[in-house]
Amino acid sequence: MKKRLGRQIVFSLLCLSLALPASAFAQAQAEKAKQLAFYLERGKERLDKREYDKALADFDAAVNISARDAKAFLWRGKAWLGKKDFNSALKDFNRALRRDGNMAEAYFQRGQAYLQAGKQAQAQKDFARAHELDASWPLDGKVAQ
Repeated sequence: MKKRLGRQIVFSLLCLSLALPASAFAQAQAEKAKQLAFYLERGKERLDKREYDKALADFDAAVNISARDAKAFLWRGKAWLGKKDFNSALKDFNRALRRDGNMAEAYFQRGQAYLQAGKQAQAQKDFARAHELDASWPLDGKVAQ
């Protein structure tokens, strides 16, 4: 009887020790998601105000929190595009597309970068791909104001 009770206690302690790190991990993941959302939202607000350097700092923070997040690269690319740094914008749109190859907006934005960099043929391919994925993206690259 004592031996069985001892085993039950050891088993209970083992289960408890395994549950605590899992709970801490879940809390850390939730905090990470919260921070990512904060930096993305604040970066978007700054981008809307054309505060490109501040927006880039927020999107850099988002990328550092989650280098797997396609939207972080998409938004950082949009900030680079606002600064007319087409090479940096293209790199980030490519990174976004490597993480999510079906992100229509990333194709459209990359098309915008190509267009502004004078690469019409590549721009048209991206506009067509964006439209193929989501028909709300215009084929000609022009967005209604």
